[in-house]
Amino acid sequence: MKIPAIRKRLHELADEHGIPELAELAEATRRRVPTRVAPRKLRNALNEHQKQMIDQLADTFPHMPMRDIAQRVGTDQGRVSEYLARQRRAAA
Repeated sequence: MKIPAIRKRLHELADEHGIPELAELAEATRRRVPTRVAPRKLRNALNEHQKQMIDQLADTFPHMPMRDIAQRVGTDQGRVSEYLARQRRAAA
């Protein structure tokens, strides 16, 4: 049984037997709305020199791991990945 079916059955049982706690438990199975705890903050933004170095390394060494590119450029792997993904979307 999937959670929505379980929730529905708990509501049915709550109605049949007059147990409001079951209805409360059924509602507790709902997912919370995803919210960010911390505000988005762009740290370690790439400067133009770093962008050029990433482009050059990625073109010259297409099989170089992103973590190695990031170490040479002085940033983290996530920044390199984001930058290259944007470049690919722009080229498409």
